Amino acid sequence: YYVHPEDPSVVIGETDYGITFPAVVVKNNIVATQFHPEKSAECGLRLYENFLRMSQASGPG
Repeated sequence: YYVHPEDPSVVIGETDYGITFPAVVVKNNIVATQFHPEKSAECGLRLYENFLRMSQASGPG
């Protein structure tokens, strides 16, 4: 099961797991993933660090 956005332009990352499906979507100031970054070892941790850095840079609200 996965979410398939109506607007394909919001998809910025895909995963191929037998089929190709959207893994990362972005719209306005929202970034969402459909996978478990913590299971991706060092790369997943870097993704969390980047999310944190982005949220701190954008400030409150």
